[in-house]
Amino acid sequence: MKRFLDIFAVVPLAAAVLMDADFEAEWLTVSNLLYLLLLFAAIGFVWHAYRGDALDLAFVSTLLVPYVLSCLLLIGLILTLNESGFPEPGRALKFGIVYLLSLFVVAANAEPIESLKRTVGYVLAFAIVLGAFFTHLPEIAVGSGLVGFAVRSGLLMGLCMFIFPRYVSRDAFLWTVGVISAVVIAISLPVYVLGEYTLFGLSFELWGTRKMLPLVGVKFQLLESMFGNPNTMGGLAFAGTVGAAMAAHRSYINGSIPGVWLLPAGLFFLNGFGLYLSYSRAAWLAATVTLSLYGFYVLFGRNTVPIGFTAIVGGVVLLFAAMFLSIVEISTSGRFTLWGAGFRAIVDNPSLFGAGIIDPAEPLEPYLQGRYSGFSPHNSYVSIFLRAGLLGGLAYLVLTVGSVLYGAYIKSEVDVSMLAFATGFGIHHMFEAYTLYQYEFAAVCGAIVFGYLVLDGSPPLDEVPTASALSSKLRGARNVNLSRGNRL
Repeated sequence: MKRFLDIFAVVPLAAAVLMDADFEAEWLTVSNLLYLLLLFAAIGFVWHAYRGDALDLAFVSTLLVPYVLSCLLLIGLILTLNESGFPEPGRALKFGIVYLLSLFVVAANAEPIESLKRTVGYVLAFAIVLGAFFTHLPEIAVGSGLVGFAVRSGLLMGLCMFIFPRYVSRDAFLWTVGVISAVVIAISLPVYVLGEYTLFGLSFELWGTRKMLPLVGVKFQLLESMFGNPNTMGGLAFAGTVGAAMAAHRSYINGSIPGVWLLPAGLFFLNGFGLYLSYSRAAWLAATVTLSLYGFYVLFGRNTVPIGFTAIVGGVVLLFAAMFLSIVEISTSGRFTLWGAGFRAIVDNPSLFGAGIIDPAEPLEPYLQGRYSGFSPHNSYVSIFLRAGLLGGLAYLVLTVGSVLYGAYIKSEVDVSMLAFATGFGIHHMFEAYTLYQYEFAAVCGAIVFGYLVLDGSPPLDEVPTASALSSKLRGARNVNLSRGNRL
């Protein structure tokens, strides 16, 4: 059963990639993905209870049966939403039922007391973010697609953050994201030789603009792959590069099969090459920060992580300052202007629950003229504050920035691989338009990564040994060999 749950990792990640590519297939919908995730949640819940010998009559009647029924009810409600959009009468009540069932599904656990001790703050933060969007739903026309978008996005975020990491191992996730990214890059690279081509109904292209790539000093057309923008390719390659690097290290340290680490190591170089060709500088920075923090941990151990985190994030802050003051000649493509406009829009029009599902470019219109008119903030945090308001924005910061800071400075036991990965996504959030409350790959993968960080304190059996632990392991192996030699 555990292997089946791990294999399921492919489903949401691959589906998100295909949806980013606008792959046309009747079965490829967010609703169908939610049905599978809800069934996965129910199966995982039953398996977890069975494994923990919790299937007594009281548990089954008070928690297990209500949980499975809640998953099935949510599937039915989404089907109803797709067909009718929740018309009157009782429209607000219907949204309220979806809201409460969603919270119950993401929060309930086969070990409820222990689970709530670890996650109650994050569950409440998610409840606030979800509630901020749901408060606007009764005001939206029944036939509007915004209603379905808000409900599906919120439920998808919750399931990816609180359900997926609960039943899928970290190693399965890291391998999956590394392989998916590598496959996309491998079938995209021939475009440099063949030109634009179509495969399996997907069009592979190069971005029209040529850029001077660093190190080689040659202008290249950027790798757009099957997406509409090289930044989307960059987001996938960032996750794939990091996932493959961590999978290679964990396999090298913990793997029982010699040499198996060479496979993810090869995926690392392929994904890194695709990341380079995407020219996504936000993804470059995110990958650099993630791998630097993880490398610092591997070399110097868990106790030095706060030092490494402070130094690396402090370096990023100094880089931002140097870019803002034009000390470093790196184009920001107007990011500081857009962020400033977004901040002014938030300050001038404060709201507890924001404006709901809107185009975040709309509130910026009075503050932007010329070439940046009509642009969005290109900053996930600003977008959330505009859409979900002050309460929703602060709750979102708890889920993202708060979980990273808590893991870096306070948590005594933390999976540093996910801490580093979440730090990278936190940096990526600074430059991109997506938020975790969306469908795209970066949103799905980011929600999963933050979920691993908030759900678990990395028990010892799941912790990756540090360099010092590796040295001890090697010394132990040498001692065993010497003992065997002496006996011979």
